[in-house]
Amino acid sequence: MPPYERQGQVFASSPGPSRESPMSSHTIDADIKVKWAEGQSAYSPGTPEELLLIAVDLLVRDRGSEATRSFIEQVLERYAPHEAIAIEPDAR
Repeated sequence: MPPYERQGQVFASSPGPSRESPMSSHTIDADIKVKWAEGQSAYSPGTPEELLLIAVDLLVRDRGSEATRSFIEQVLERYAPHEAIAIEPDAR
């Protein structure tokens, strides 16, 4: 099965013969099956990028693009650099 297939559509995976991303130090071995009223889909991601594409696709189908965008922004906010807060020894 292609790495990312949805109802007959095949989506691009990592370039080259290997499904391993050049910057990734690991691969993913998963078979994801999704069922909904319109049918079902099967996914087999092999890289974190492919897994993310699947997750975003499913979120957009379920919640819509704006809710998905908001959710992703909340998740990415956890990884955003923050200014250090100075803590004074006598502060309470």
